Amino acid sequence: MARILEQVRVARRRVSDGQYGTCVRCTSSIHPERLELRPWLITCTDCASLHRD
Repeated sequence: MARILEQVRVARRRVSDGQYGTCVRCTSSIHPERLELRPWLITCTDCASLHRD
């Protein structure tokens, strides 16, 4: 739960900075449906699948 809360804080900062919806790795747009499902995500689907642990 703490991890998700921190991710939400980061997403809120990105909204303030005008960077919300942009992937932090490749700077592509994050698909709106992905953000609708999890609004705190900061990577696009491609980058998330490439960097999955």
